Amino acid sequence: MGTVLEMSKFMLMVLVAASGLTACTALQPKSPPLSEFVRPLSNTLLTVGIPTRGAEATLVLVARNQGVETWATGDNVTVSMQNGVVVATRGLGFDVMGSDVGPTLNALAGRQAGSYVVKRRYLTPDNQPEPVAATCTMGRSANGQFIEDCQSDGVSFQNQYALDGTGRVASSKQWIGPEVQYLNTSYSTAQ
Repeated sequence: MGTVLEMSKFMLMVLVAASGLTACTALQPKSPPLSEFVRPLSNTLLTVGIPTRGAEATLVLVARNQGVETWATGDNVTVSMQNGVVVATRGLGFDVMGSDVGPTLNALAGRQAGSYVVKRRYLTPDNQPEPVAATCTMGRSANGQFIEDCQSDGVSFQNQYALDGTGRVASSKQWIGPEVQYLNTSYSTAQ
């Protein structure tokens, strides 16, 4: 088995066999939930609500990478956040594939005045990344919450952020997209 042609035939046989196994295992139970494989990284919990779906779940911290924390439910839905601002989602449908939240974080820290652009990426039905930009401004409400007003392609939305004493977002209402609409988030400590 030394020639490229022989190796290609071998790889094709492996792929055909693997696809047959996949078809056979389709009747098997689903893989175990994430919670059976991952130990939470802290005793902090993230509660996420989706008002349009009447859904709420408690997530645990499962990963940290370059300032981004990934929180997961037991059934593998994840929300990735940077300092409490949503960067990406998985498992919700119509997920945010990635976001540049730097301008929002700068506005929350008082380092950004005036309008700024927040960029997100979504997948099109043919699995192509589609960038979407929103022009936003940050203000404060009478109760001290930060209010981010945004416009994008004829859609207006308003994010709300309450900060804790360290400047981290403690609770929020954040726009994900036209299908999911808003996520409500809040942190708590596990008992």
